[in-house]
Amino acid sequence: MSMDAAIARVRGVARSWTSWWPVPGPYTSVVVSDADVGVWSWPVTQRCALAVGAVYSSLGIYADNIGTLPVQCLRGYEQLPEPAFIARPAGDTVGWSVEIGQVLWSLLLRGNAYLLPTSWDYRGYPSTFVVLNPDAVKIDRLANGRPRYSWRAADGTDVQLDDPRTDKLLHIKWQVPPGSFVGVGILDVNAGPGSTLAGAVATEKYSAEMMANPVPPAVLTHPLRLNKVQAEDLQTQWQTSVGRARGVPAVLSGGITYAPLNVTPRDVELIESRRYNATGIATLFRVPPYMVGGSTGDSMTYSTVEGEMTRLWAMTLQPMCMRLARYLEAWVPAGQRLRFNPDALLRSQTLDRYQAHDIALRAGFATVDEVRALENRAPLDASDVDTAPGALQPADDAPPVLEVVTSGNG
Repeated sequence: MSMDAAIARVRGVARSWTSWWPVPGPYTSVVVSDADVGVWSWPVTQRCALAVGAVYSSLGIYADNIGTLPVQCLRGYEQLPEPAFIARPAGDTVGWSVEIGQVLWSLLLRGNAYLLPTSWDYRGYPSTFVVLNPDAVKIDRLANGRPRYSWRAADGTDVQLDDPRTDKLLHIKWQVPPGSFVGVGILDVNAGPGSTLAGAVATEKYSAEMMANPVPPAVLTHPLRLNKVQAEDLQTQWQTSVGRARGVPAVLSGGITYAPLNVTPRDVELIESRRYNATGIATLFRVPPYMVGGSTGDSMTYSTVEGEMTRLWAMTLQPMCMRLARYLEAWVPAGQRLRFNPDALLRSQTLDRYQAHDIALRAGFATVDEVRALENRAPLDASDVDTAPGALQPADDAPPVLEVVTSGNG
């Protein structure tokens, strides 16, 4: 082998590895064009990953639940109207659920989301925005150590921003290695050989091929000794005959016998393998396995399913909501904060919380204002305490208050 050929081979091997491993470089994440590969490919592309049902379902759990939560804008305990970029992020009344879903897909799969403001209010705060494709954004490190963002716009023009302010480009990151400008997504660390996604894709590919193959595997036995050409000719004739129409019976002559090799999904443990893969994907996304077709390892009752919603919020959705709120607060005036309200998601837990507040108030170890602070509500004025809805009143069965009157001489 010549030196040039050896160098070319080494470079090819290096490219095959760096195409999925998140090595330090100018790109925010792996750029593997789905147009250049098939549905089933290695390394695992976004198109390939979405063909796995558990991946699509996990993304939907984030996008559907977080995208439909009410977002509160608070200044102290005062609730303000929603910012324009939440009410109408793309000039569309239902745009928020779509836009936040795109942000979540970008964060989970690629570790980065890029929000580009497209209009601003009179104070200079963004009113509308679009979410850029994270694979199309390139980041370079400037001489001063700051980032430079560049991408190609929809009209074909090249855009470049050096260390932009958040009102020009908001870069939201998920898991960020120390010293890195960019986050790391699930595709960046689970698209290579031996990964959870690679195993799931291989299982789905095998399942699809097994179900789509019209000719079951079999052994044809001939009484005579055939040479290679004769054996291949017999194989071709059999393939053509059976593949022509499954309803037409095959005719065997000359002492040829047919022995099918029946392989069922149960024989190859295909069902268990798919359930195992779904459980592994649920672990990657930190969602309950039963929600994406995985196994929980034990039986579940109604009470445990109800508790799973609380766990889903506490372990999965709440950290992501707080991350999004902290980043998006760059688009509201100082002193204001954003909060995703989970009451609709945790309706039963809301009732339990209110009952706990009631016990605390009646026991006397919490005040109305302290309870209102826990619920992100402003304190009541002193004149409103007695007449406020829900203010504590003596119970109907409370004992009467005895007034003791003493004489003047004691």
